[in-house]
Amino acid sequence: TLDPQRTTTTPGIRRAEGHYVAQRLKDTLEHSREWGLVRVVPSADREVDVMVTGKMIKSNGETLAIEVTVTDARGQRWFSRRYEDSVSRFAYDLEIRRRQEPFQNVYNRVANDMIEYLRAQPHETLQAIRSISELRFAARFAPEAFSNYLSTDGGARYSLKRLPAENDPVLARVRNIRVRDQLFVDHLQEAYTEFD
Repeated sequence: TLDPQRTTTTPGIRRAEGHYVAQRLKDTLEHSREWGLVRVVPSADREVDVMVTGKMIKSNGETLAIEVTVTDARGQRWFSRRYEDSVSRFAYDLEIRRRQEPFQNVYNRVANDMIEYLRAQPHETLQAIRSISELRFAARFAPEAFSNYLSTDGGARYSLKRLPAENDPVLARVRNIRVRDQLFVDHLQEAYTEFD
C-alpha cells in the first residue's frame, strides 16, 4: 500500500491535471450557452473578451481545490475565488462517472458565478469589453493606427477613448487577421481535446 504522506506527484501529472481541469471548465461554460467561443489557451496574454485563469491548490482524487480569477479585456477583475469540493470513492464508480464528472460541482459553481457577474453588467459595459478586446488586438498589429483609441492607467487597465469608423480599411484587415488567429486557436483546441 502507498503511504499518503510519502506519495508525491510529478510536475507532468500536475500539468496534465491542469489541462484536464481547464477542459472540464471549458465544457461546463460551453454547456451553459451564456458564452460565445470558449477555448483553452496556453497563456493568458491573449486579447479576448473574458479570460479565466486558475491555480491548482489541492488535487488528490478525493479533494479538488482551485483558485480561479476572471478578468475582462478592460483589465477589470470580475472576481478571484477559491473553489473546493470533496467526493467519496463512489464518485468514481463507472455508472456514476458516465452521468457526471466527480468534481462537476466545482466547475458548475465557477460557471454560475461568472454568469451572475455577466448578467449584472450593463449592456454598455459588455459592448466596451468587446470593443476593447478588438482594439487591443488591432493595436498589437497596427500600433500606429490604433494606439490612440485606448487609454491605459499605466498598468493593465484599459478604457475606450473613441471607436474607429466601422468602414476603416485597416480595421477590416485586422479583423481578417483576428479570424485567422481564432482559427489557429481552434486548431490548438483540437490538440488540447485530443490530449484530454
